[in-house]
Amino acid sequence: MTSPSSLVVTLAQWLAGEFDNKPQAMDQPVWFVHLRLWHRPLPMLLDHTLAIFAEQANALYLDRPYRQRILVLQAPNPGQLRVQYRAFKQPERFRGAGANPELLNPLTPADLDALPGCELTVRQVGDRLIAEPEPDAPLLFSIRGQAAAGGVGV
Repeated sequence: MTSPSSLVVTLAQWLAGEFDNKPQAMDQPVWFVHLRLWHRPLPMLLDHTLAIFAEQANALYLDRPYRQRILVLQAPNPGQLRVQYRAFKQPERFRGAGANPELLNPLTPADLDALPGCELTVRQVGDRLIAEPEPDAPLLFSIRGQAAAGGVGV
């Protein structure tokens, strides 16, 4: 098994943590709800590389998180990064793992489905990493079991 590239490790370190948009939501409450976002490193490698669990919740209802995803961080070639999003087959099994990462311990690759078209190419520009979807990518996701288009969901 190969170990993740140093660029993948850097991206994982930069993404990991707990974030919220309170200043944005307070500044523009008509457009933005105050949200909390958790990015937790998985306790295992997926496809021989690091992956991040992402979960989001309205700050008023932290006990009811939604929009769970797995971000698989890949380095297909030296100096290149890709992020491939995966969805949970049974999201309720892992609900709350943002605040309680131990809930991710039983996770296996069989618990996940790839999200076709939900991939980002990440490029380094100076000291920044910029992520962009492929041109004309469908960026499909599901809402209440129904397929929809419009974004990668995190």
